[in-house]
Amino acid sequence: MIRPARESAELSDDEFAELIEPTYQEIKNYLENEFIYEFFAKCLSTDFNNDSIWADSNLEYEYRDAIAFLENMPDYKKIDIEKLNKVLKEKHSLKITSVKPIGIEKI
Repeated sequence: MIRPARESAELSDDEFAELIEPTYQEIKNYLENEFIYEFFAKCLSTDFNNDSIWADSNLEYEYRDAIAFLENMPDYKKIDIEKLNKVLKEKHSLKITSVKPIGIEKI
């Protein structure tokens, strides 16, 4: 759900602990337990299949090299909203209804 706008932009410590911290933890858990393995496996398999891993490399270097790709992700303006909506629909049963202000609905 999207919470109503607030007059104050500041969150109290209690609001942060109740609303934001659990959200951050859930996303962090996903990144650490699922995303990173899928992403790193894709990087390694692509490098291997394209003969672009050097014999003197090591797994830590390959990991750090893969993470560097994330730092160069496309600018927000290049995000395809229709593709994003497709992923939201297929994996999360959600749809973006408005970009500014943001609107999301369950489908």
